[in-house]
Amino acid sequence: MEQHGFYSDWKSGKYGPFSPSMADDIDLLLRQGLIEKQTVESAAGYTLDSFRATPKGQSRVEGMRKQYPKQVEMIQKSVVQKYARAPLMSLLHDTYFRAPQYTTQSEIAGEIFDLGKRRASPDP
Repeated sequence: MEQHGFYSDWKSGKYGPFSPSMADDIDLLLRQGLIEKQTVESAAGYTLDSFRATPKGQSRVEGMRKQYPKQVEMIQKSVVQKYARAPLMSLLHDTYFRAPQYTTQSEIAGEIFDLGKRRASPDP
């Protein structure tokens, strides 16, 4: 992954790229009540944490939108609109292929890389 000032402590984790400092930031947002976490099971059978903004968090974003409109718009266009509704396996596929150096400890890498092979092969 390229390091454009966005967390510089990435390492290989059980499910791919992992940033301890991002995990700390997520914990802080949870404690502040800006996001909430729900544990869900993916279609592939994995237990995952899903996060979404609370009303308090949404209010904070609106304040940031007023204070930093161009930055918030850029984030919304480059991240939120692109990935918010994407299927998990599609997100993982993109991440694994863009940053294979962070997949060496992954317990699901075989399935993710196999997904890429299935997408690339023409249907019989």
